[in-house]
Amino acid sequence: MTILFRLLCEAQSASRLVPIIALFLVRYFVIQLSAVEPLQANVPEQ
Repeated sequence: MTILFRLLCEAQSASRLVPIIALFLVRYFVIQLSAVEPLQANVPEQ
């Protein structure tokens, strides 16, 4: 998280990094959601 925080701080001075960081955050949340859904689906089966 400290790395992302540093990138966000640097992004304030370099606006070009803002959309790039946003894309990485979106991809990260999508991966987390796709990883959680199968776990929730497997719980009732057990």
